[in-house]
Amino acid sequence: LAVDAMQDRREVTTPSAKSSSDHSSLQSSVDQEASALPVPLLPRHTSLDLVVVCSVSTLPSSRSSSAMLKLRLIKAALEHVVASLGSHDRLSLVTYEKGRAGPVRKTPFFTMGRVTSRNRIATFLAALGATGCVHERTESDCDNFEVSVNKEIPADMITGINVGLDKLLQRKTKNPVGALILIHDSNEMIKRADMDHVLARAESAA
Repeated sequence: LAVDAMQDRREVTTPSAKSSSDHSSLQSSVDQEASALPVPLLPRHTSLDLVVVCSVSTLPSSRSSSAMLKLRLIKAALEHVVASLGSHDRLSLVTYEKGRAGPVRKTPFFTMGRVTSRNRIATFLAALGATGCVHERTESDCDNFEVSVNKEIPADMITGINVGLDKLLQRKTKNPVGALILIHDSNEMIKRADMDHVLARAESAA
């Protein structure tokens, strides 16, 4: 019986040990890449999964000065977020254009210690406000970033927040802390029922 019990313990602990080894290997790989990246602006902190939701507009060919200023401020805010995060933090961006049939796009969670992740975020940010896809990649990539939403209902703040909460609620792997930041300049009125629904989902994602 003692031998059987020892064998059972070995069978149970072996997968766990392998999982721990795989996790340590992944962390080491991220640390090696992160060593070549700029030092984060934030002090050392608990790793987090951050979703940033922001309202953007496709700029017209005339490009008014106010629209250009707003775009620069949004990009500067997002670049500051990227520069602040640590190597094991993960970031997902969600953008939406207000109005009927306004496109909504989201990125996967990018690990900030990966050079390729930062490059993809930089490309995404560089093309914000451009007509069509928000990044210069293949059409299939654009389809992966664009979210399927009801085109009959105008996209608004609630649409963007719900897409961001979907990202947090549907995570298969998680950092200890999850958070969502909303960046917008709208004074739109939000229905009480919609706000209650968003708050309930936010509590579930916490």
